[in-house]
Amino acid sequence: MWMKAHRAKQAQRSPTELTDTEWVLIELWLPRPAKGDRRRSVDLRTVLDATHFSA
Repeated sequence: MWMKAHRAKQAQRSPTELTDTEWVLIELWLPRPAKGDRRRSVDLRTVLDATHFSA
């Protein structure tokens, strides 16, 4: 599973990949997990990168 620490070490792979600035703006609109819920099993940034790439 990718963590923020791993992502910081990884260079931008594609010109369509979200920049950190874009991600900060998008992340504000994503729902936060409710208290007591388990952690997400997927990285939403990676999911958005994939959908943006395929569009």
